[in-house]
Amino acid sequence: MSEMSLETQPSAGTIGLDDLVADTWAGRIRIPHFQRDFRWGSKDVVRLLDSIDRGYPIGNLLLWERQSPKAVLTLGALTINAPRSEKGLWVVDGQQRIISLANVLHRDGASDSRFEIYYDLQERKFVQSPRVVSPHLIRVPTLFDIESLIDWFHAKGPDFDREYLTTATRVAKRLREYKIPAYFVRVDDKDILTDIFDRMNNYGKRLRRSEVFEALYSGPENAVDDHLTIPRIVSKIDAATGFGQIPERTVLASILVRRGSDPTRDIHSEFAGNDLGSTGTRSSNDFPGEDRDTAYEEGAAALHRAVEFLQQHASVPHAAFLSYEALLVVLTRFFAFFPSPSANSLRLLRRWYWRTTAAGPVVFRGSFSQMARALPSRISRGSEQGSVQALLRVIGNEDRYPLDFPSQFRTNHASSKAMLCSWWDRGPRSFESSEAFEIHDLAAIIGEKTTARPAVQRIYPQSSAEDLYLSPANFLLLPSTEEPAPISAAIELATDPILLESHLIERGAYRQLVDVGPRSFLHERNRLLEEWFRSFLSRATEWGFEDTVDIQSMDFDGEE
Repeated sequence: MSEMSLETQPSAGTIGLDDLVADTWAGRIRIPHFQRDFRWGSKDVVRLLDSIDRGYPIGNLLLWERQSPKAVLTLGALTINAPRSEKGLWVVDGQQRIISLANVLHRDGASDSRFEIYYDLQERKFVQSPRVVSPHLIRVPTLFDIESLIDWFHAKGPDFDREYLTTATRVAKRLREYKIPAYFVRVDDKDILTDIFDRMNNYGKRLRRSEVFEALYSGPENAVDDHLTIPRIVSKIDAATGFGQIPERTVLASILVRRGSDPTRDIHSEFAGNDLGSTGTRSSNDFPGEDRDTAYEEGAAALHRAVEFLQQHASVPHAAFLSYEALLVVLTRFFAFFPSPSANSLRLLRRWYWRTTAAGPVVFRGSFSQMARALPSRISRGSEQGSVQALLRVIGNEDRYPLDFPSQFRTNHASSKAMLCSWWDRGPRSFESSEAFEIHDLAAIIGEKTTARPAVQRIYPQSSAEDLYLSPANFLLLPSTEEPAPISAAIELATDPILLESHLIERGAYRQLVDVGPRSFLHERNRLLEEWFRSFLSRATEWGFEDTVDIQSMDFDGEE
């Protein structure tokens, strides 16, 4: 790796907050494409404004001065028609703060709830958007603009507390006059800026690993629309399969694991031209010489095949039902090497997935890193059956890892996710239409959420369910907004046995509901759910079955 350095040190100065937002609104300040993921929420924006009001430092900005083409920019809720500029300023450090300020101080920013912030004149503090806007709450853009501020108080009339005007004027003045320290870098080499960005965001660990990886290998700014990125991979697979939002860290690990068996390795020399690591030793790479775009495309294709396997063969319809993310990473490596495995391999892979799910808490302690390091190395190019057998040997064939039936239903726990898969395997039906739900129903209702909670409905309130309020029996997998309410009444009125049995509401449980009441019904349903859960796991894990190799894959040429 060649030595990179700045010939001229960055110049230091300050930039007024009013000038900063004006330049951003005018399109002079740009966000490089490798930084466009905005991560702050409204609480972060409130905290930023509060720090400015108190006169606290909010950190330095690092801005790259360079020629900027004419462009239409999207920053948060704002769309900006930016003209060409010979001296545009590109944000190397400070993106979250600049986007927050540009939006929260602009009247159009409130179309995004993260930027709909008010100042409470009575409590003298910034607050998130309330359900009811009281008379002493003023929107931040109104507070920031002096003419709008005067008009707002004029509309309040002479009886409005004049002390509020004093408070508002003081806060507005502090906002407009606030100065932010800034460094300005003038260099033509984008690689130097990327190196600076990487170092800054590794010292503080402020960015996710996937974001740093994207920055390191982002390519030229003018080619951004042609590049497959990690967020685009997430969107494409979700659109094609309805599997939901795969975490970006998992997508990155999937790209890496296809190229080398340890997806936790250092990423800084991943696409070095000579395949050498930062220490000068040759990196472990199954695809030497491969460029960034090919790695993304092939990694995305293998990940897509792994998702389809989970949906079609393992009863895992959605990312929110996935017991451990690391298992998807391992499957991606397998499907990268063996895109069309035999039916026997698919059956054994299903067996491996569910055995590892059962053993995960004991063998790997549920650790992503432990699974991601131990399992992919068992997969070798050119040996489909050998790879499957090696994976199976990690856990073994004896039923030593019983997965406990959860006493409480929590959609972020591996055991509850496994139970959701067992419910999905039963083919749950709608109480409204009696039709079986499909994967697109799950995708629609879960959306960008990270758990399956939106797809699950509680049957009884705590007053009726008592100590069984959090038990699995008090929940139904109903991925629909069209179900009758309350769902407890729909159960009592339902007469279709196929519908009821799709939710493990069989004759015994139904009689308990009709004859005795909710609590007895939940006790009986809990028993049925546990029986089904154990039956599902028995069929999925196939403990004690012979992990036989497909006879068609055996080589008998050497036999006499």
